[in-house]
Amino acid sequence: MTEIDLTPPPFLDRRPKMPVLSYTFLSCWNICHHQAMRRYVLKDLPREPETPQMAWGNAVHEAMERRINDGTPLPEAMPWEHLAAPLAAHKVIAEQKAGITREGAPCDFFATDVFLRGKLDAPIINGNYALLVDWKTGKVREDPLELEVGALLLQSAHPHVRKITGRYAWLKENRIGKEHDCSDTLRTWAYVNTVARHVQHAIDTQDFPKMPGPLCGWCPVKDCENHP
Repeated sequence: MTEIDLTPPPFLDRRPKMPVLSYTFLSCWNICHHQAMRRYVLKDLPREPETPQMAWGNAVHEAMERRINDGTPLPEAMPWEHLAAPLAAHKVIAEQKAGITREGAPCDFFATDVFLRGKLDAPIINGNYALLVDWKTGKVREDPLELEVGALLLQSAHPHVRKITGRYAWLKENRIGKEHDCSDTLRTWAYVNTVARHVQHAIDTQDFPKMPGPLCGWCPVKDCENHP
């Protein structure tokens, strides 16, 4: 008589839960479902060391936050006073943490029922118009999704806002990126919920396919056969 293997499936015994969604998760999910599962659902990968690029990006965000919110002068290595000063003059609150529940209501970034969350680098609200400025210290890559998620978070907390524009500030090149119309937050909300359904289905079926691509060499899932 053949023995029955009662060992629980590898995902089942970990009792994975739906992760809190964010632009970072959505971006990772679009690259590879398996990587997203390992990083954000199972969370079984070793903690990656902070690279010099990551450290610099964090330092820039902290310095811009202090300059805009508290008036602390920027370090000499960060020559972006011409970008920070107008935001400070508009009384912008930099690095705002925002969250949304599954029902679309605004909530705290760390709320127990937070469904989607993110940080707004420098949001300006003027009547029913808003401008989102997002600091970037790396290579230029105009991905409107990050700005659209930010617009969704902003409008949830400020439902009177109807027109939302998003622009990246490419600090390495010392210039503002192109304008993105992020006003269609209903479309963004529909997209987020579609991804959420796919993620929940993947968790329920334990099916997170590996998606080979040009970014496999930078993937933190080093035990994957697609990692060079």
